[in-house]
Amino acid sequence: MLLSSLICDKTTKDQHPFTITPSDSGDTPVDKLPNELLSYIFIIGSNFEVKVAFQVVVSHVCRQWRAVAIGTSTLWNRLDFSEGPPFEKSQIWLERSKMCPLDIRLYCIDIMMGRHFGPQDLPVIRDLILPHSAQWRVFELMINDFQILYGILSTLASISEAPELRELRLYHYDIDGFNSNVVHLKQPFAPFCGCAPKLEQVTLWGLLVDWESCAFLQGVDDLELAYHVKDVRPPYSIFVRMLCGSPNLHTLKLNRSGPTGNPEDWPIDVIRLPSVKDLSLKFIEPSYASALLKRLVFPNLQSLTLDFDSEDYSSFLEQLARPAPNQPHSLCQNIVDLKLVGRMGCSDAAIKKFYAALPNLISLRLNCYHLPWKFFSLLSSVFQETNDLRYYLPKLTTLKTVGISGRQKRLFLLKRGNEVVHVRTDKMADDTSDDSGDDEGAEWLTDDDRDDRDRYRDRNSRCVVQ
Repeated sequence: MLLSSLICDKTTKDQHPFTITPSDSGDTPVDKLPNELLSYIFIIGSNFEVKVAFQVVVSHVCRQWRAVAIGTSTLWNRLDFSEGPPFEKSQIWLERSKMCPLDIRLYCIDIMMGRHFGPQDLPVIRDLILPHSAQWRVFELMINDFQILYGILSTLASISEAPELRELRLYHYDIDGFNSNVVHLKQPFAPFCGCAPKLEQVTLWGLLVDWESCAFLQGVDDLELAYHVKDVRPPYSIFVRMLCGSPNLHTLKLNRSGPTGNPEDWPIDVIRLPSVKDLSLKFIEPSYASALLKRLVFPNLQSLTLDFDSEDYSSFLEQLARPAPNQPHSLCQNIVDLKLVGRMGCSDAAIKKFYAALPNLISLRLNCYHLPWKFFSLLSSVFQETNDLRYYLPKLTTLKTVGISGRQKRLFLLKRGNEVVHVRTDKMADDTSDDSGDDEGAEWLTDDDRDDRDRYRDRNSRCVVQ
């Protein structure tokens, strides 16, 4: 519509509204646009995912557009080498990007469909991008061959600095078992000699890292550590230094990772992290998780994800529900978004204490295929608070679930439908049941149920079933 209005000169009653009517000189309004505005429009268009890259399309429209597109370096600075060897397209894009910061994403694992290069092609890609390392703004690599990754880490360690790097994501995606080859290749590395002064987001999966030398792990906004066997994790002192040295740290994700050593040997000093708003803990043993959160305090946490195995996490949930020593409230107090998945075992009493400590929770996501049923059934229950009876999670407005049938969701809605705005069941791929679904328009409700629901809506206009 925007482009049509730009190129349309004038129309008559008999003309299609988008008919192009050139002026006497043969020009259309779009021909009069300054090149700077055309360039800006092209940059906006390049952010949309289409079958043929937008910048390629506009560079083949006319001579002027081609000149503007090729001269706009930021149109060509995102490289993924997905066309395959000999990588002629990527070489052209690299040349056109000139001195612009580069976003490089390399997905080289067997399960990634639609990619047309393999580990054997990485040396060629390395030779193309290495001379431009001072321009890297984003570097992301996903690979499942640890030996090849080891060679890439060695190359990254040879780069003296990454002065423009903002995002670094390195994934060792070993589908046969993370870190399965670590015993053969033990040398840790410090990418960019530990120097990336503008780095904001870091993700490290299953890597051998020289934690002591990686100064860039301080001062970040988003940190994810994942799939590190215990003997290659950062020492506790360095882990704390990373967190305390990042005053703007917003997101912390620990997935089968964290500080090394026996938790009983860690210092007991409490570390306050007021900037962290989003915390994710996955596949961490109960005692380890408990020890970690006895030392790390998140007074302003708003979003929490817990994804644990089948051990008993009752004590851990009760710990989360209590204020830490010398703290005015529990970690749960300010949480508005909670995601619970995995197979973690919990007692009914622990779940009740945990839910009762979440007075401000707005959005809840539950994987009820694996969680104890009490996590869902308790949402329809009330508990005594001073002189009042209240539902658990009194501010809940959005509930997203898997493993909950339409019938179960209906019963829940009839009990709490005057409070909960969005109730959605995301159907899992292996769910073949007839009544599990995410039926738009709530087909799983009977006519009587709809009447009840409508009465709830009349009472509280916020109630909408999604």
